[in-house]
Amino acid sequence: MHTSDAELVKGCLAGDHVAWETIVRHHNRRIYNLAYRFTGRFDEAEDLTQEIFLKVYRTLNSYRPESGALMTWMVRVGRNHIIDHYRKFKTERTHTDSLEIEYEKAEENPER
Repeated sequence: MHTSDAELVKGCLAGDHVAWETIVRHHNRRIYNLAYRFTGRFDEAEDLTQEIFLKVYRTLNSYRPESGALMTWMVRVGRNHIIDHYRKFKTERTHTDSLEIEYEKAEENPER
């Protein structure tokens, strides 16, 4: 028997852990590939995949089957999460870079 994504989501929302495991199993490779395409790194793609599935699980009640396929919705959630991740990383990196520049300046001019 093949269970539709809409039925699996309904099961998840009702607390069916097997339904969630089925969703993860069916869609894990696609989400991982999405993360890997953005990162180019296996370890970071694995971390982002886990984060994306957590986000999907937490926002599953906002999925509307009549609006499109679950996979399409999950990819959108994943893409948005990755963009947010990189914005945060870029901001953190900018702050770190400025600290490194200040450290280098201080090393060059210790009297400062």
